[in-house]
Amino acid sequence: MATTTIFGNFTVADGTVINAPSNGRASYALYKSSTYMADLQSSVPTLIRSYLHPGATPLINNTSIFLYRKICTPVGQPYMIEAINMFQYPRNPGDAMYGEVPAFVPRVCILGHVAGNVETTYDGRRIFKIQSAAWVRDQLQATSFM
Repeated sequence: MATTTIFGNFTVADGTVINAPSNGRASYALYKSSTYMADLQSSVPTLIRSYLHPGATPLINNTSIFLYRKICTPVGQPYMIEAINMFQYPRNPGDAMYGEVPAFVPRVCILGHVAGNVETTYDGRRIFKIQSAAWVRDQLQATSFM
């Protein structure tokens, strides 16, 4: 058994409407964002897909959200998140008083298999690779984490 989930704060931009490739009837919003790392300085480009109710429009640029759902981390590509719950922070993002998202790094929960051996880094930390999978973009996708 394997699954990979993520929850945390994100700021979305460039929302576009797309149709599901499997049936073409369900609409989704696709957003650009970033997933920040533990140092809150470095980040990885991220694409977030969320179900879009009929007649709804994507969120406007710089909207702060909290989300929960599946994540896939393809090598050399943006992270892909399939959001099941996405909650917009209150107020209008265009308002000068909108404020910033609380600073906390998104949390990733991984259920998978340890691949290879445990390695010790130069500073004494022990690292290992976990192989997992997540249902993202209408298909099961393999992913790995260190």
